[in-house]
Amino acid sequence: MAYLERLKPHLPLELFENFVHGRGIGIIAKSVSCKYKQVVEFPDTLAIATKINNMLPDRFTMSVIAVSHKTETIVAEGAVVVVAYDYRKKDKTLVPEEIVRVVETLEAEANERIANN
Repeated sequence: MAYLERLKPHLPLELFENFVHGRGIGIIAKSVSCKYKQVVEFPDTLAIATKINNMLPDRFTMSVIAVSHKTETIVAEGAVVVVAYDYRKKDKTLVPEEIVRVVETLEAEANERIANN
């Protein structure tokens, strides 16, 4: 959800609220996967990084990694396939174009920051 909150300043409030909170056209998880790579022992803190990739007209994949602060290693990797869903019609639909543009812009900016570091 933190990733989706990054969209808020770039979208009309009603579109954002409907999309994130499942009113009108929103999103629904189609599938979730997680591969645990290392045991995490208490006390530890995990940093979670997300990236949207594989943007298709009606869905996208959100890749996720968890990094241990203690060991400074990736302890888990996962992916969520998210489908656009029209909650009024109760059927799959297209991701709103405004959201596609904002996601593509944010991902391009993130890739540029990574390339420059």
